[in-house]
Amino acid sequence: MADLQFYSNINLNKQQVKGQRIENVTAAEETALAGTLGTNDKGLVVFNTTSNTFKIWNGAAFTTTSVAGLLLFSTTVNLTANTPLSITPTGIVRPYQVEVRNSAGEAVFLSVVENNDNTLTLRSNVSVNNLSVRVIGNAA
Repeated sequence: MADLQFYSNINLNKQQVKGQRIENVTAAEETALAGTLGTNDKGLVVFNTTSNTFKIWNGAAFTTTSVAGLLLFSTTVNLTANTPLSITPTGIVRPYQVEVRNSAGEAVFLSVVENNDNTLTLRSNVSVNNLSVRVIGNAA
């Protein structure tokens, strides 16, 4: 992991920081980084590449962000024609958006049912392999 640079007193309306990205860290790097942070580091944001989630340092630990519109859950599935498939995205609250794409990155339209037990049931009238299922919305 590269050395982190911290900026302060930035006016985003004047576009003082351009072309920056949030630091990517693995789960192991996140754990190691957490051991070096304290209460004065509140608000540090990283992207955990192991869990594919944004994390914010709350002064004591990294927590999953509650900012709307972030990727909260991602998986790849294979669907068999006319056979329901249930997935359980964890740590999300309504409302959220479910995005399904094929291996070419094209949007796939199929039946997505939101169940009372927080599972999603996917169904298609054709078999499709390597579907990318992403849940975008708010963290619990």
